[in-house]
Amino acid sequence: MAYGHSGDVKALAVHPIETHVFATGSESGKLQLWNAKLKMLKAKVTLHHPAVSCAFSPDGKHVAVGCKDGCLLILSYKNIVTGQFKQVVQRPQDDSRCEFHHCNEAIETVQYSPDGSLLAVGSRDTFIDVRSEEHTSELQSRRYIS
Repeated sequence: MAYGHSGDVKALAVHPIETHVFATGSESGKLQLWNAKLKMLKAKVTLHHPAVSCAFSPDGKHVAVGCKDGCLLILSYKNIVTGQFKQVVQRPQDDSRCEFHHCNEAIETVQYSPDGSLLAVGSRDTFIDVRSEEHTSELQSRRYIS
């Protein structure tokens, strides 16, 4: 596992159920899934955005990725691993992609609540955003941190 990314690795998260699997994200716009037991790359995704943070949902079904350009992506773990085309989660209400562009600066931290019902997003533009589990286009709340 000595190689894999062509840019600085900024994001790291361990799968909550498959604890030998972890995700890394880089400024080159790639998310990679690794199998620590086998010491090999499991899967990779081109994000088209430089990744700086990531987190698995508590059930392990989703990977939230915060990007340097303020984009937030919610990816399907299963679709990444199986190589399916639709890796960004689709919203059930209108089948649109869970790709959000509401931050003006880098999203430096993403974290799911323990029950997975909320996703907190911290960005360099001094806001903490909270999204519901449905990943709707509307924010649950937005807080300015001074």
